[in-house]
Amino acid sequence: MCDQDLARILRALEQAEAHENTIWKTVAECGAEPKIVFFIECTGWFDPHARELEPVTADTVALLEQATAAVKAAAAGDATFAPHLYAAWRRRTKLMQSAYPPDSRLWPLLDTVESFGEPAGEAEPAGVA
Repeated sequence: MCDQDLARILRALEQAEAHENTIWKTVAECGAEPKIVFFIECTGWFDPHARELEPVTADTVALLEQATAAVKAAAAGDATFAPHLYAAWRRRTKLMQSAYPPDSRLWPLLDTVESFGEPAGEAEPAGVA
């Protein structure tokens, strides 16, 4: 990952207000420079009994940026649930009802995640420019 990709991912995580949900690790292959890998922890969002992580990479950061923009537009600038939408878009899976935000303005975004026709990351989500 180049410095520009790293900076973009960090900015996207900051804008998505993903402070409490961000996990990172370093991966070092024999003889190679260590890499930093970022994840959004989504434990309890899709399965109440599984610890789940959704990676944020140079290839998927644009989707996180889109999720953040969509959540901010729907919730008057509050991006708190952008990580939830990002994970749902990536998986094309609805959140468990208990993981839904209390702000009902976000529910339509979360209710349509299963309707994407292309694999996550390969097409823009419906309704997002």
